Amino acid sequence: HDDHAQNDRGIYDDAMFLVSPQNFVSFNANVDPSVARKGIAKLKAGVWLYKLGIHGLTRPKPQRYRALVQAAVVTVIRDGQGPDTGMFGINIHRGGIGTTSSLGCQTIPPAQWDAFIALVQREMHFYGQNKITYLLTE
Repeated sequence: HDDHAQNDRGIYDDAMFLVSPQNFVSFNANVDPSVARKGIAKLKAGVWLYKLGIHGLTRPKPQRYRALVQAAVVTVIRDGQGPDTGMFGINIHRGGIGTTSSLGCQTIPPAQWDAFIALVQREMHFYGQNKITYLLTE
């Protein structure tokens, strides 16, 4: 058992790449839930569609911000329950400093978030896209 091959929860030990005809940019990321608890979702590896939207719709207005939100159903694996497909709010959003702030979402560290979302918006606008393809691999 190689400890370095383990994918831990609660840390930014993943990578996200924004790829377009004119860009190939990497960001630190987290694709795991911050906690392990029955029913918590982890996005299944696959190809998913996202669009620009608002993260934190249930929060007070000042705490809401632009992020990537599901544009179609996704399949998640729920702790202790197995696969589940639907619209669950599995967003790509800004994580926290002391936590990855994820209950199934894909998160980017706060220090890299503004650059990430600005580049996503610029590229989507430049290429006239209202949806973006997200490929998640193991």
